[in-house]
Amino acid sequence: MAIRRWWRKLLGRLRALAAPGAFVCDSCRYDHPRSCRNPERPNATQCDDYRKR
Repeated sequence: MAIRRWWRKLLGRLRALAAPGAFVCDSCRYDHPRSCRNPERPNATQCDDYRKR
């Protein structure tokens, strides 16, 4: 489990570097107030729980 969490963090940071200023919420499976736990939603640029739609 710890490896998966680490891997998700790494992917989130790489995504943020690849497209600076892009919001990940626009393409996230959890882009809904009840599903997303990120306090920066809907303008998050990196997220540990990101899942592509």
